[in-house]
Amino acid sequence: MAEPLDFAQVLAEEYKYLRPELDLTGKSLEQIYEEIHKLPRPTAALCLSGGGIRSATFGLGVLQGLAKCGLLEKFDYLSTVSGGGYIGGWLSAWLKHAGPNTAFAGLKQERPPDALAPEAEPIRNLRAYSNYLSPRMGLFSADVWTIAGTYLRNLLLNLLILVPMLLGVLMIPRIAVWVVRVAESEARGYPWAWPLLALAGYFGFVLATRYAASDLPGDVSCSEERCRSQSDFVKYYLTPLLAAALLLTASWALLAPSVSPSPSSGVCLISALFFAGANCLGWLWGARKRLSWAIPTTLATGFAGGYAATYALTSWWPQPSSEDAAVAYVILAAPALLGMMLLFGVLFVGVASYKDKWLKDQDREWWARSGAWVLIAAVAWLFGSVIVLYGPEALLRVPQVAKGAIAAAGGLSGIAAALIGYSARTAARDGQGGKSRASAIASQAAGKLLAPLFVAWLLAMLSLATTYALQAEIRWSGTADDLVSFHRTTLTELPELIWGVVLAAAALPILGWLLGVLFSVNRFSMSGFYRNRLIRAYLGASRGRKARHPHPFTGFDPAANLKLQELGLRPLHIINITLNLCGGKELAWQNRKAVSFTASPLHVGSSYPVIGYQKPEDYTTGGLTLGMAMTVSGAAVSPNMGYHSSPALTFLMALFDVRLGAWLPNPGDPGKDVWKLDGPSDPLVLLEETLGMTDEKHSWVYLSDGGHFENLGLYEMLRRRVKFIVLSDASEDHAYTFPDLANALQKIRVDLGVRIEPVKEPQIWHKSTPGTKRCAVYRIHYEDVEPDPQKKDRAGWLLYLKPGISGNEPRDILKYSNEHTDFPHDTTADQWFDEAQFECYRALGLLSVEEICHTPGVDATSFPLFFPSVVASYLK
Repeated sequence: MAEPLDFAQVLAEEYKYLRPELDLTGKSLEQIYEEIHKLPRPTAALCLSGGGIRSATFGLGVLQGLAKCGLLEKFDYLSTVSGGGYIGGWLSAWLKHAGPNTAFAGLKQERPPDALAPEAEPIRNLRAYSNYLSPRMGLFSADVWTIAGTYLRNLLLNLLILVPMLLGVLMIPRIAVWVVRVAESEARGYPWAWPLLALAGYFGFVLATRYAASDLPGDVSCSEERCRSQSDFVKYYLTPLLAAALLLTASWALLAPSVSPSPSSGVCLISALFFAGANCLGWLWGARKRLSWAIPTTLATGFAGGYAATYALTSWWPQPSSEDAAVAYVILAAPALLGMMLLFGVLFVGVASYKDKWLKDQDREWWARSGAWVLIAAVAWLFGSVIVLYGPEALLRVPQVAKGAIAAAGGLSGIAAALIGYSARTAARDGQGGKSRASAIASQAAGKLLAPLFVAWLLAMLSLATTYALQAEIRWSGTADDLVSFHRTTLTELPELIWGVVLAAAALPILGWLLGVLFSVNRFSMSGFYRNRLIRAYLGASRGRKARHPHPFTGFDPAANLKLQELGLRPLHIINITLNLCGGKELAWQNRKAVSFTASPLHVGSSYPVIGYQKPEDYTTGGLTLGMAMTVSGAAVSPNMGYHSSPALTFLMALFDVRLGAWLPNPGDPGKDVWKLDGPSDPLVLLEETLGMTDEKHSWVYLSDGGHFENLGLYEMLRRRVKFIVLSDASEDHAYTFPDLANALQKIRVDLGVRIEPVKEPQIWHKSTPGTKRCAVYRIHYEDVEPDPQKKDRAGWLLYLKPGISGNEPRDILKYSNEHTDFPHDTTADQWFDEAQFECYRALGLLSVEEICHTPGVDATSFPLFFPSVVASYLK
């Protein structure tokens, strides 16, 4: 398979089709830009924003208006995002099926096929599917019940993957309590147990030390290739260190009954020697060179730290003599041991930094950051084990009448947190002003409060579920006690259960992984449901009734979908998608957490250096389809949502299978082994999605709504140096604060270095007075980054359209606006348009363009004449 293409190669191939006379093969990006600026016939683009069916329907009117004005066929690029991609995909499919002449004539309604049905059939089909998710409404509609049934099925399969993995982890504290509590009576029966646990703990310490020695940035043995990422640190340093703390504290619990807690017993001395040896061995193992300072320093600090930690452990925590003491030991001992390790890590850094001979400044930064992660792990264990061990008892002690209410409230809090959190971010993004803005802030605060409460409730309920399961086993044998006391003594008084629990703790995560392999993380998300309905409503609508052969029961026609490479090349359809980098390392992108990703008939990929592009026919099984691309571009609700992402939202939305995004192959070198596959078979990617660890370094990348990066489709057009751009922004924006435009301008200025400044500021206001303009015009200052040696004007033009009510609309639109105060900015959550709603948005889009083009003095014969005449005549 071909190597990934860079953006210069992509641009050269695009212009090979758009301007065949221009040969850009083999030229650098700077040279290509120079050639583009010299074109006698500069390129033009139409951008259709995100906004679900609202944007698609307004965009339909815009397309009709531009076609009637003679401008639509002059565009070189069609750039779409999310809902704009619905109607953009419909247009691309219609152009493919019927040809440009027929499609443009149908949009103009020049030759009505039927005097009683003047609209072209593809437009009539769009009206029929304005409720594209469930075309037939009603309580007993199969379409409505299919939504609920599909979601519940996918949710169940999703939980069957994630819940066993969670249960396996939740059993660890309970096993630890058994080890501590039964040690006094059972340890002598397992004389091999405590040294085995101790040796395993010391080995974990060796692994952590080895990683530290190999990864220190100032260490002469560490090259740029060997220094690793934060996720590697968590896997190879933090996890072994936490395991070492748990194993060593468990070992002491088994040993304590047979020795004196006094350090004179020699326990502290032996432990200190082991710590010293493990510290030194790990350091020498990880460092490529046997540094002269490593042996004495690691031996000394390891011995001192080991002695002090063991003395503290044996003095402060003698063998627990009660159930409460055992639980407290499990909760506190491992974090305390980690704290002691940190203290003597400080001693090690201090000694090893003597005159900067051994540890350098960057090394000390590494140790400081590692200490932060160790503290995070200690706190996570402390709170997690409290919830697991005490949470079920707290739930059981609630009065019987309140148990059902608490269970329901806990579950609903998770759903509410996900919905409130997402809606709050949507409101903030969409520029709600005044009272709405205050409501959005309150919603965000509620979401942040509800999310951790739900996580705590969930963990406690899962732990309680294990108690019920164990009690059912004992009840079967006729020895069950009341549930509260049973939970406290499950593994203490009934030690015969422990091996079953240990086996379950190991088997459940494996079971979850195997089920994930069977179910596929892409196949049973809601993305497939969403994709099938978009294809039926928009791509299927572009075909005549005679060409459609839907299944008589489901109503879907697989032939409605198209391969991207089958589409026409003019206008070249660029579908804007977001590649999520919630776990990425770019510090400057901590807020955006994403990069732009595009799909077109020529290429699929991103200009991000480590990714690159592939041909669509070489990407996924049989080639990427238009339906898949427009679905992912419109995946507005996903656990990883670019700059809308947060840890709580990510966890909750993944858990509840609120997932419209998709895992697709990485077009870059990391994905070369999976370029021809449709989705991952490894369910661990679902854990990465749940924990917000998506990045660009693995075989699979997580793609979602293009609006999670930039919602207008403008960014990629400026990257291509398009000179004339018409942009339809139908995103939700009640207060007309233009947040998506502001976001695009900021990213363009930061990433591309190009200023966009208004010639005429937007004058679009909701329920305004007659005379309010329907567009604004901007200049695109390409000369900021590519000044012309001849001082010629290289600035481009941007015409920005926004739906608004000025008072001079037709009577039916004004009536609808008066009765529906949110119009023309109905919430994006409303994806069920009725006939009047569809027609008012379509007609408003058509009116907006016609009003501009029909203004005396506006010249729509060519783009170089059109933009200045709009400023001079329409916006005067």
